[in-house]
Amino acid sequence: MGEPSAEQRDAIYRWVEESPQHAVAFAAAEAAWEQAERLKAVYPPAPEQAVASADD
Repeated sequence: MGEPSAEQRDAIYRWVEESPQHAVAFAAAEAAWEQAERLKAVYPPAPEQAVASADD
């Protein structure tokens, strides 16, 4: 997936600033993403899943 481009980041920042609801939604999504990363550190994927993810 990789990092977003500068254009994509700017679009996200504009969207978040449009509305308090957008800011809450973004914060919730970001928190979920970070939690998923922590879970992967504690419970690494099985080898066959790791290979499938690398091919995505």
